[in-house]
Amino acid sequence: MEIVSTYSVKIKHYNHIFEDTITMYRKATQFFIEVILNEWASICAFTEQKSRVNEVERLTNKTKKNPNPQI
Repeated sequence: MEIVSTYSVKIKHYNHIFEDTITMYRKATQFFIEVILNEWASICAFTEQKSRVNEVERLTNKTKKNPNPQI
């Protein structure tokens, strides 16, 4: 049997250290929301969730196999 323990601490008076992370997260989220809304016609053609995620990645991520993403 594996025993797992967790520990949590509430961070007080140091919330400001997360402001840059929160800002970046919100910008990234907004970017992907806009991509999905603008490209929904091609994304919804896929029936499986994994395929839809792959399509969004194909549209936005530059890779060796995909050197020129559309967005």
